Amino acid sequence: MTPTTGAGANRHVSTPAILDLPAPASQLAARIAALQAAATFAAGVVLGSSTPLSSADVLRVAEAFERWLRDG
Repeated sequence: MTPTTGAGANRHVSTPAILDLPAPASQLAARIAALQAAATFAAGVVLGSSTPLSSADVLRVAEAFERWLRDG
């Protein structure tokens, strides 16, 4: 059993939510999330199709995801 008080107590460090970060960091986190989602989406499209996708296609999808994250 892990002690809940005293010297051996669990020490949980709270991490800020994306919305609690400074604006540039929050924007960067949203852009990275959009790019990851677009890459995952594109991988599924490529697997289900014989049509190749370019990096420009993936970036267009990422921009759409980013708009959705930003504007709701």
